[in-house]
Amino acid sequence: MPYYILVTLDQEVEVYTTPEMLTSEEIQEVMGIETMPAIVKELSFSDTSIVMLCDADVVSKELQPTCLTQNGDMVCGQVLILATNESPDDLCLLNVRQAKIVKEELKLYPKPVQPEHNFSASLWDID
Repeated sequence: MPYYILVTLDQEVEVYTTPEMLTSEEIQEVMGIETMPAIVKELSFSDTSIVMLCDADVVSKELQPTCLTQNGDMVCGQVLILATNESPDDLCLLNVRQAKIVKEELKLYPKPVQPEHNFSASLWDID
């Protein structure tokens, strides 16, 4: 069965199976966006037919980075990972081999380390 992979804003990697390719509306719904996503065509994986789709309106929404491409470029917001047929704009679902490549090569953006304790002080705490 073919696959698609979603990287959420919390950097959870979710793998889904579906018998048919998602429609444009379903892609938008899965990604939680109202417009068509941007396709990250840079080398994201060793199999160049695998692509990442992300929200094209990253800047105005101030979306946080979630993934990195193979060359270290940040991809922000929820990311949908699909494959392409002969044309880069002809999207299709991932096969088993491609899903395994994504599993092995996907680079999540490092989350900032949160301190265990809040060491900040209020001005009212200072004598």
